[in-house]
Amino acid sequence: MIKPWKILSSEYVIKDKWLTVRKDSCQTTSGFVVDPFWVQEMEDWVHITACNENFDILLIRQ
Repeated sequence: MIKPWKILSSEYVIKDKWLTVRKDSCQTTSGFVVDPFWVQEMEDWVHITACNENFDILLIRQ
């Protein structure tokens, strides 16, 4: 099992309705410090693409 990194510090750089970006300072299990370690947080979402039987992507102009 992979052991999780330790988060030494964390700072939100951008935080709004559509985009959240965090800058962390992390320490790996071997002791190496990764700074900065960028994290993009997102809400759950779904993307659906319509395709025909030949896997052509179908687009509609509106």
